Amino acid sequence: MAIITDYHHWEYFLSLENNLINLSRYIEFRGVDNPTSINACAYSIELTKIFLAACAECENILKILAPCPPSITKEKYNIKKIKINLEDNFSPIFNQLVDTNIYLPTYNICFNPWQHWKTQDSPPRWWSAHNRIKHNRTQPGQ
Repeated sequence: MAIITDYHHWEYFLSLENNLINLSRYIEFRGVDNPTSINACAYSIELTKIFLAACAECENILKILAPCPPSITKEKYNIKKIKINLEDNFSPIFNQLVDTNIYLPTYNICFNPWQHWKTQDSPPRWWSAHNRIKHNRTQPGQ
């Protein structure tokens, strides 16, 4: 199991959390877990920056928890291969990850961002959205 001795990721998380707290002064997060909520469809450059940064940090942490095996080049170590590596070689971490619920009491929102990995071979929906934004955000309609 990977041992994390560098806690810069925690400081980065706290910075992202602070960005979200500041943004919540302008966009109410209550109800965003309901797709019909008006704020579930909110978008802005600031939300995009926070979303892209949070997704990149998730990938970084996953690569710390399940380092790239020698049989795979780092360039090809993508989210699908990370999942397989976690499942096969780091199952306690994988099981804890897919069972973790996030609760935001201020907004009464509860979600499990990795639950999709329990039953699907594809990445979570938010990861696919991340890739669409990352690779296509300059395209009309993105």
